[in-house]
Amino acid sequence: RLVPYLIRYAKLSAPERRREAIIALGWVYAPSQLPAELDCLCGHLLHDDDALCRAWSASAMMQLYFHGAPVEPIRERSLPVFRQSLQQESDDFAAGVAVDSVRELWNLKIRLSGAAVERRDHEMIEKARKRAQRLLAQL
Repeated sequence: RLVPYLIRYAKLSAPERRREAIIALGWVYAPSQLPAELDCLCGHLLHDDDALCRAWSASAMMQLYFHGAPVEPIRERSLPVFRQSLQQESDDFAAGVAVDSVRELWNLKIRLSGAAVERRDHEMIEKARKRAQRLLAQL
């Protein structure tokens, strides 16, 4: 019952509120609401003007999987979105979180430490982003 409220809060104009709702969506897996959750998260990953909302959207998809959501629907819905996101993302932290989510969701061998993402290590993130893009292009 919580998911529709979180999706509604994710549409608020205040980025802080959107961030909170997006993070919470990753922690609340509702089987009947999974398509709506994924649509919301994919939309924010591609179109949110706040870099942290984009980062937390990528992370929330990974968290859904960690909290029991089946990986195949997440992969199916998010593959084109991650491809596009990795091409267009300008923020190093958001790109790093997206790469980390891709690594987890598709069980890919992409070397990128959480510390490099936290430090916003542009060189390491770019190297991992290119590797993730190549691997996603093969799927």
